Amino acid sequence: MFYSKFEETLRRDIQKLFARVEDTSELNSTVVVAPHAGYVYSGLTASHIFARLPKNKYKTVIVVAPSHHEYYEFASIFPGGAYSTPLGQILLDREKIRTMMRGSNTIRLAEQGHGREHSVEVMLPFLQEAIGEFKLVPLVMGQQNKMLINEIAVKLDSVMNDETLLVVSTDLSHFHSKKDAELIDSRIEGYISAADSEALYEGLESGACEACGGGAIVAALEALKLKQSAKPKIIHRSDSGDVSGDRSSVVGYMAASLN
Repeated sequence: MFYSKFEETLRRDIQKLFARVEDTSELNSTVVVAPHAGYVYSGLTASHIFARLPKNKYKTVIVVAPSHHEYYEFASIFPGGAYSTPLGQILLDREKIRTMMRGSNTIRLAEQGHGREHSVEVMLPFLQEAIGEFKLVPLVMGQQNKMLINEIAVKLDSVMNDETLLVVSTDLSHFHSKKDAELIDSRIEGYISAADSEALYEGLESGACEACGGGAIVAALEALKLKQSAKPKIIHRSDSGDVSGDRSSVVGYMAASLN
């Protein structure tokens, strides 16, 4: 539903999006934020991250994403052996999965969040085309309360290193006018740019800003605080109206590097 099922078409679509990114300087980051809508809508914004990632640097990619279709009171990691896309199979990193699950009641192996959910799989062809072969940790949050966010932050801190890329999968505000969306999304941009995870969480809770994967952004910023290495930079923002021409009801997208 979000990209072509044919390998050659998908690869060509991604390469065309990558070619539209003007700044091709290598992005030296291990924590990034990218949108997860259909490629025709959010693909260019996502490409501002993925097209600039170094080739063959990352041995593992952790994708932390929200569940759109199922509600459950934990974060789920796919219990199978791999994810598959038209560009090939991606094996799961069982060692990092065991480390993240050790001693945790809130991070579990489960099918929930890995069926019709798109928030992880939209990231994967971009990553396959951009960085080459890697292993995967797909973590889908069934809810985004503070207890779960804090647990994920601690577990991320335990597995993050220079050969591990953390991808936070999220869109921004949904179904506001373009004018209102700009105001709402500029707030979340401000919180992220300031690395202010507390203000971001409060803004999400109060409705001052919106992001379907907002809890994952908070968790990533909290994990970077533990390492004292948060240096956020907003790289690109857009909304669906830029493609559709409909300014009355848009979805916001952001690409950011967090360190």
